[in-house]
Amino acid sequence: MAENKKQHFVSKFYLGNFSFDGGARTNLIRVAELKAIPGIGVAGQCQDAYFYGKDLALEKALST
Repeated sequence: MAENKKQHFVSKFYLGNFSFDGGARTNLIRVAELKAIPGIGVAGQCQDAYFYGKDLALEKALST
């Protein structure tokens, strides 16, 4: 697996504060589809592959 491929543009720390079970799962609403998705995992939300770039300089700076 590539190093730091999954980069969050909303920190899991912040998303975990909206969790109902201690930081693992939350509820999601897809506004475009007007669809509610209950109990979705926090870890896979608000992330994209290499969101901050493939050179990882910014990602490593933000992670500290």
